[in-house]
Amino acid sequence: MEARRDQALARKLGGSIKEKTGVKLMPNCKDITRMTLAGEDRRLGAGARLVIRAHRLFCTGCNNFGKQLVLMRQTATQWRSDSQK
Repeated sequence: MEARRDQALARKLGGSIKEKTGVKLMPNCKDITRMTLAGEDRRLGAGARLVIRAHRLFCTGCNNFGKQLVLMRQTATQWRSDSQK
């Protein structure tokens, strides 16, 4: 119901939700992976962060991928600080 309302609003505004916000309403795991990796390089918008968070609530694979990224970031930071000593 809410998706229909959002799509109707987007049509009224002259385009799809993706065109207006840059974020698909129902992204697949490949899209979530891309968005998560993009979040490593730059700050994502609130809409993108919300979509990722909602997807990760139901998808264990994407949730594990996010946790692995955090672990890799922490490990790289620790390695850099240890190598400077």
